[in-house]
Amino acid sequence: MTDRRNRPRTGAAANANPFAKPAEPPPLPSRLITEREFCELYSAATFAAQWEMPLDVLVNITWPMLGAVDEAAVKEGWLSFRKCMTTWLSERALPQAWIYCHERGPTRGLHSHVAVFVPAKGWARNLRAEFRSWVLTWAKGFAGRRVPKSTRVRDDGGKRNLIYHWRHLSYICKGFDKSVVVLSGDATPDGLPRHLGDLIAWEWEDPGHVQMKRVGVSESLGPARRAKGYPEMASYYCEVPVLRDLDLSLSARCPKQQTSTRPITLFATNLPGSMASTICVPWRSAYENGVRHVEGLYPAEFIEVVEGGYPTAKELRARKLDAARAAIPVAFEEITEPGYPEDFSLSSW
Repeated sequence: MTDRRNRPRTGAAANANPFAKPAEPPPLPSRLITEREFCELYSAATFAAQWEMPLDVLVNITWPMLGAVDEAAVKEGWLSFRKCMTTWLSERALPQAWIYCHERGPTRGLHSHVAVFVPAKGWARNLRAEFRSWVLTWAKGFAGRRVPKSTRVRDDGGKRNLIYHWRHLSYICKGFDKSVVVLSGDATPDGLPRHLGDLIAWEWEDPGHVQMKRVGVSESLGPARRAKGYPEMASYYCEVPVLRDLDLSLSARCPKQQTSTRPITLFATNLPGSMASTICVPWRSAYENGVRHVEGLYPAEFIEVVEGGYPTAKELRARKLDAARAAIPVAFEEITEPGYPEDFSLSSW
């Protein structure tokens, strides 16, 4: 083979195929979630659960489908969505409680996941239906047209289920750094080290290369508010409790059960900051306090669900039906008094 000047080529150039496609550049490194970022996400989620604000509504946004193909456009779109969502919540006097992450998939490209608190019950109107409608309207306005499946909103069906709260946390953290050791083998019963992935109830997935801020939490759940002991938008609550150690029970009303014995002042929007600081104490999550095992980080009900595999909605309904059927004889046995016929059953009605 010769070059343009008709001189013979030597070396590697002589063996090169002139019709071959140029070599693809090496893939950019994935932006993995660090231990510090997991600690912030976990602390924010636990703080939200402490104040009965489950992040059980999940918003998924696929930016290329909305026309944002590069990271600069995605950043602009994310800032627009976050600003509009903050306005939507503020107009309804709702707390700003949410966590998020950005990922880059091999087929979907850059996309975002946002777990947000939107009340399901206790309101005269269906706020979750309004929120879902608003998200889809925002996506249509951002893209300039309706793009099916570009934006999705999922929730627990209005059941206020904390299982979905913790599940969304693990889903957002699924792009973790597998090399991080959170507890050495010297401190474990089996002598094996504990990695960051051992604390996340989701299989690892490559988050891809992301240059913009990878994860984040709302200011109301951030470290500054946790240091004050209560979240922002406290007018949503009727009183400000003094927080004690976290009760991870799903059925417990944590703020009510962990108040001090001294009188609780009814919260007013004009409550001086000095008074608020004396009522509430700084709050720290279990992970910030050094806990590195799942039994101390998550409620037992969530651990049981994870170990049994995430059930489908059909399986959950079947389990509840079986439990109700099994409880019927027990219920009648408890209320049966002397004088009732021994064969008292549903047929007796």
